[in-house]
Amino acid sequence: MFIGIDASNIRQGGGITHICELLSYASPHKHGFNKITIWGGSHLLDRIEDRDWIDKVYCRELDLSLFRRLLWQIFKLNKLAEDKKCNILLVPGGFFFCKFRPIVTISQNLLPFEFHEMMRYFGSTYFYKYILLRLVQSRSFKLSTAIIFLTNYGKEAVLRTLHFPQIESRVISHGVSTIFSYNSRHHKLASDFSLTNPIQVLYVSIVSRYKHQWNVVAAISKLRSEGVPVILNLVGPSAEGMYLLEEALQNFDPSGEFIHYLGEVPYDNLNKVYADADIGIFASSCETFGMILLEKMRSGLPIACSNKSSLSETLGDAGLYFDPEDVGDISSSLNKLINSFALRKELSSKGFSRSNLYSWEKCANETFEYLKLISDSYRDSNLLPPGAQFHEGLASSWTNGYLEGSFSRRKIFFHKLFDRHISSSASWVDFGCGSGVLTQCLLNLGANVKAVDLSPKMLSVAAVNLQNFSDERLTFMEANIESAPELKDETFDGVLASSVFEYLDDPDAALHEVFRILRPGGLLIFTIPSKRSLIRGIQKLIRSTFMVFGCDLYPYLNVSKYEMSQLEVMDWLRKFNFKVIRISKFDPIIPHFLSVFFPPSLLSVEAIKSELL
Repeated sequence: MFIGIDASNIRQGGGITHICELLSYASPHKHGFNKITIWGGSHLLDRIEDRDWIDKVYCRELDLSLFRRLLWQIFKLNKLAEDKKCNILLVPGGFFFCKFRPIVTISQNLLPFEFHEMMRYFGSTYFYKYILLRLVQSRSFKLSTAIIFLTNYGKEAVLRTLHFPQIESRVISHGVSTIFSYNSRHHKLASDFSLTNPIQVLYVSIVSRYKHQWNVVAAISKLRSEGVPVILNLVGPSAEGMYLLEEALQNFDPSGEFIHYLGEVPYDNLNKVYADADIGIFASSCETFGMILLEKMRSGLPIACSNKSSLSETLGDAGLYFDPEDVGDISSSLNKLINSFALRKELSSKGFSRSNLYSWEKCANETFEYLKLISDSYRDSNLLPPGAQFHEGLASSWTNGYLEGSFSRRKIFFHKLFDRHISSSASWVDFGCGSGVLTQCLLNLGANVKAVDLSPKMLSVAAVNLQNFSDERLTFMEANIESAPELKDETFDGVLASSVFEYLDDPDAALHEVFRILRPGGLLIFTIPSKRSLIRGIQKLIRSTFMVFGCDLYPYLNVSKYEMSQLEVMDWLRKFNFKVIRISKFDPIIPHFLSVFFPPSLLSVEAIKSELL
């Protein structure tokens, strides 16, 4: 088996560290993988160790602009992955524009999914950059086979934005390099500090607006004004928040007496910077994981930390927390650490011990184990017909789709329809039951239901959703509606097939099966896309346009093959001896008051089995 890694958007910092450490500790053969192909620019590939199972492929475009990298993804990545016979593609950069599947993405940038944090950039080009990134990553996550998150906090924040809480995903935290191990740290008594021998506070991070270095500067200045012998060392590359830091430095310490901005320090030298410090501080209000925080923990530093975002998930009870936008709260936390030798020693020990929960070896093992699981699952699902394959990939999020939007309107529509027909103790089959949303509607009205689907994952989700119903009223069956000999002739009072026939290879065979299992006079309720659907027509046009750029929009159109006019529906049913009693026009997207002006997306059909052939 072969893995592909699209590192086209891994350009700096933690992203490069993650890939290098992941591959350094990987044992792919243990998980059934023979080779890993990674596409990237020279800035990344030059740092990856040579291994006989790593195929490093340099692509000149990946050293160029974002636009050129996107074009590479759109026009080249799919063929490159197929040529390398990849079984699965890992995208650590968080977004992709290619048709290759299966794809596992990694969510490593939480900022676009926390709107209040994006608002810090309102009015600047960065704000629109993050809006665009949010749209692009949201699209990629929804199209991914699976997502790897770094923290539970990050997972909940992103999925809350996507409105897909049940999407296939796993939390796999980053590790921490062994170069930062420094457990034998010597802690000084508060009385040992003086203006000539001040306590050293260290803040390592890029200077961005959500990092709040200027508030830390103000807090240190406040402590100095109170006679506390403390200095602050700031380490990290300058970014869009640099003007705020420069203003703070000018206001609070223009001579650079007790606040030193050291700029960016090479990663391999950071351990020395940590070793020289007495206290670590981290004041970020938006973090996907907090790699720098973990490095400080591993270095044995007592830590004062922001109480925002995912940071408490990493630090636990091994630090003092503060509001990063409250200068008084920051200075109070630092003052407690400075004045308590016992507290510094305790938090140092706790932080170091807690850092042992994280390692790159563990991260690598969990990552490749998960990639193997997804690859095998995807391969197994490919044994199913195309329509079932498509829905197999949506199983985890299917139920939530009915909570709002077009599918919630569909549920309301069926509720009203069922009220006209479902009687207590009637025997029904729900063909293509999915996650059991409409099955539950039938059960709630008193029917006994046989829930049938060809997707094992859909049936598993349905079994969980409907676990409160007894076996006497509800049974599940994995079967193809086109041939279901397990279902006896003339056994059921009704059959429901919501958005099923259009996904089948042979809808005629399926309708024949429905006729066979229905009792004379039994009812068939189904929906089918309308041939004149405005929405479907627009989606087809958009899809065909964007396919030129490798964007697979509205992928359901790959497998939703059939659509009918009202007249064609009547002729089709008449051929199989069904009598139409009602055809309703329904559009789950166009508002009801506009539906009279536009052709509907769906035809909802109610028909009964004729008693005489």
